[in-house]
Amino acid sequence: MINQIEFVFLENVFVSTEILTTHFTCDLLKCKGACCLKGDVGAPLSKQEVKNLQINLDSIMPYPEVKNLLYIESFGFRSKDDEDKDVTACLNGNECVFSFQENGIYNCAIQKAYEEDKIDFPKPVSCDLYPIRINTFHAKPALRLDRWDICEPAYEKGKENETPVYKFCKEGLIRKFGKNWYKRLEKIAETY
Repeated sequence: MINQIEFVFLENVFVSTEILTTHFTCDLLKCKGACCLKGDVGAPLSKQEVKNLQINLDSIMPYPEVKNLLYIESFGFRSKDDEDKDVTACLNGNECVFSFQENGIYNCAIQKAYEEDKIDFPKPVSCDLYPIRINTFHAKPALRLDRWDICEPAYEKGKENETPVYKFCKEGLIRKFGKNWYKRLEKIAETY
């Protein structure tokens, strides 16, 4: 499937041109943070993110809902995906253990702890990157656009405010690949 997508190659990273040309902006008022509640696997975690979460779990624990806290205390905050990689654990096979509801919208307890200066790292980079997902192609990272029906309002809002995916995901892309890499991506995007 990945062979059928057009890519550009930037410093050993394949980037789907859809990321440069498709518009996207989260519309939390419409989706209510559904990405924290739906799915068959949690957010991918790097080894460093697992370590950070283990060290700072007590600072994050005041935010999740009680049922999530009970799950974390009984089973832990992470599980493995089909490729045996670390992901956030999910209740009932779909709700992230770090989710909590505030004003009718589901949020991330990790991000909340970060925003309140309780920890020094934000939510997992995989969440900052969404709707970008990272696969491997010829042993190199390949960034592709993930389409999920719960995000339809985000595609509509992105068209309205003319925000391409790569701009919406700027913070996550910089966290993952660095500022210089992102600046080069911006220059490439100008040609599309």
